[in-house]
Amino acid sequence: MATGFNISSVILRGYPDTSPWDISSIYWLWPNDFLLDLKPCDPFPVMLKEGALKQAQVAKVNPFHFMCMNNPFALDRPSSDFAHAPLPLSDLGDVPPLRKHANFEATTLESCDEVLATDECIIYRIRLGEKSRLLKLYLGPNADEHFNAECSAYERFLLHDTSSSGSVLRCWGWAEVSLHQLLSGTGAQGAINLHRYSIDTSSTGLLKGLVLDDLPGAEALSIHNISPDLTQSILRSLYSVHTAYVLQGSPIRQSVLVSPADKKAAWVDFSRSSCDRSSGALSRQTLLAELAEAWHLVYQRLLPDSLIGWEAGSDAIDPRTLTGNPVQQTSLRGPRARPVSLTVQDEIEMVLSSYPEVDIYSWDPPVSNLTPAPRLDHRLDTDDFVRVMRGVNANGLYPFFRWYGMCPLTAAPFTPYHEVNPGEFRHYVAPPPLAKIPSDTVVDLLEHIRPLADHPLFKVRIGQQTWLMKMFSKDRRPQNKDFESAKKRYERERDAYAHLTHYGACTAEVVPQCLGWIELSHKHVYDAIDMIRRTRDSGTLPGGAEPAWVSPIFEDGSVACALIIEYIEDAEPMSYDNLTMARMDLILRALARVHNCYVQHGDLENWNNVLIIRGRDGSPDRAMVIDFDHALTPGSPHLGPRTVQAEFRTLWNFFCGEVLPMQRIFCKEPKHPHAVEF
Repeated sequence: MATGFNISSVILRGYPDTSPWDISSIYWLWPNDFLLDLKPCDPFPVMLKEGALKQAQVAKVNPFHFMCMNNPFALDRPSSDFAHAPLPLSDLGDVPPLRKHANFEATTLESCDEVLATDECIIYRIRLGEKSRLLKLYLGPNADEHFNAECSAYERFLLHDTSSSGSVLRCWGWAEVSLHQLLSGTGAQGAINLHRYSIDTSSTGLLKGLVLDDLPGAEALSIHNISPDLTQSILRSLYSVHTAYVLQGSPIRQSVLVSPADKKAAWVDFSRSSCDRSSGALSRQTLLAELAEAWHLVYQRLLPDSLIGWEAGSDAIDPRTLTGNPVQQTSLRGPRARPVSLTVQDEIEMVLSSYPEVDIYSWDPPVSNLTPAPRLDHRLDTDDFVRVMRGVNANGLYPFFRWYGMCPLTAAPFTPYHEVNPGEFRHYVAPPPLAKIPSDTVVDLLEHIRPLADHPLFKVRIGQQTWLMKMFSKDRRPQNKDFESAKKRYERERDAYAHLTHYGACTAEVVPQCLGWIELSHKHVYDAIDMIRRTRDSGTLPGGAEPAWVSPIFEDGSVACALIIEYIEDAEPMSYDNLTMARMDLILRALARVHNCYVQHGDLENWNNVLIIRGRDGSPDRAMVIDFDHALTPGSPHLGPRTVQAEFRTLWNFFCGEVLPMQRIFCKEPKHPHAVEF
């Protein structure tokens, strides 16, 4: 089963000796996106692509660069000691040198075709016997350095037979060629470059070069020939280069030749490669970082650019610079050291399988993308682009749902496995029952609040303190006849608060405090009915709606009950208008803390069940989760670690895949709400 959880640290331990393609748990190794499946003839995809192209031409960055996030090879703990710790590479043993061609120029340079000419090299197509080959000659002040680097790389490729897979060109050795003979017979551009080389170095001797396989019909990688299938060939070929312990050194599109029809790719130009482990340039870290850079090149640059037909120039913005700093908050329960696991299964077991009994926000280093970095792309959006995106969205296309990448708790294939096998909690201990309040306790009803809620809610005073009284009883409203019984919902919430109180969520202020439960006396019922009638008769309810009623008994004839819960002043329900990146983080941390108490909320689709408490006088905002009458606690056959993970993942995806991305194109404020704190 693949996961969105970043396991790059485990990959690093064995890279490149172990292939990432042999690890089935890496979900983003094969990214896909609905944008790539759009039919060019459909009107709205055409509108989408044309709008994105105009935006890219103005803003100098493709607005869809994020469509294949997250990069599975980007190290999830880049600032840790592990990122720089020595991870010894295996010993290659003796590496045989490349053979030298004797009398090369006399037999092969009678006719040659120039393929490429730059300030640093010239490549000719020549013939060796009956075979067409490439001759790469090195120019400029760094010619010897580049030649030696490329020779070292190809020596290792020959030792590992890397060329047999087509990942690199086969090298047939090296040669020395007379500069004078080349000047007498080469093409115009090549002659100019050779004259410059002769003048710059005062050299009239021999040039060194490599003899390589020719690839007739191969093309330089570009937005015009890249495809999702070809991207995998590009990355696998680079991995083959790394298995020879060669750092390519320049993972750019000009370093890749492709055969689109065959869906094959070969890496070329190793003039900046490194095979020297003693200098520190070659290590497991640098090899994996180069693979991550190549992944970024194909999936976050070339593939999105090919989608809209944008040729990025030298002034294009690197999309990785369009991120702010993630919200930095310590765990409510303090940090927990996260050692590097030896295997993928150990890593998943340590972090994912320990949820919710271990606070996922407590891990240090933190879990990658659990708190996404804020996106800054919206600052470059033009009015025309926003109008196009609104039109596309209105017609059923939703292009920004991957703006923040993937939730690390995501698992694929996306089947309801958690519903069939929710798993078991390992360390659960049942809490004591919630405290019972004597039924003769004096409760003064002050205000009827949220009269259209499923259960009567009252602001009350007990002693000198103000509380919220939530009553549960037989409901006479016809629209509630098919609901779960009031008694069952009362028991759910009572048991949830027993867990939340015992395991510390109330103390952590991520849910309201709960004073306890109380059986409703006749006075409680009569006072409540009187206040409900006044609300009903006030004419303030919309469309003659009927408020939730109260009865002295439950459906089974037992005495009706109520919960006495903390009354939160100046709280407001979560909404599109008040959600920000920082508040999203608060809400998800609060939910994780609820799950840590072995409670699954069960009704987070209702936005009223999450409260935002704005900070005053410099104090920070807070988030609270409320209303647990749909909650599950241990003992339910439908509750387990996998079900609470699914609830967390659902809310994360809702925030990061819908609410915050939608604000990019529908925000009515001059400043985007998701960027207020940044």
